[in-house]
Amino acid sequence: MRYGILTVLLLGMLIFLLGANGCSCVNETVIVNETVNLGAGGYKAYPISCKNGNRLRIFINASSSGINFYLFDEANYNDWITYHTYSYHYILAEGIKKLDQIYTIYADGTYYAVIYNPTGSTIEVAITLGLIT
Repeated sequence: MRYGILTVLLLGMLIFLLGANGCSCVNETVIVNETVNLGAGGYKAYPISCKNGNRLRIFINASSSGINFYLFDEANYNDWITYHTYSYHYILAEGIKKLDQIYTIYADGTYYAVIYNPTGSTIEVAITLGLIT
């Protein structure tokens, strides 16, 4: 009988600790999961509606180095697509082959995750974006 109570207590503590660490409280929605071929100078943008405190999980795996990744707010994205200039970005990774990062959003709004190929050849890019609320 003594071992039965001890087992129940240990099991209860384990359940409590797992719950206290938030193991079942994370809500992640995959919003992009695709592979694209970006020709020389090509890009693809993904608009993402975010709330303050959301986190964005970014995973990129390209067939070769050279991809640029940007995370812009709407105003800077519009500047970038018009002039290829911008005054501010949230994430900038240039010349990459892989990226695995989580970024916390600090203001409500539409953000743009952009993959850009500034190289002279086509690069295959697998991208997964997840929104953690």
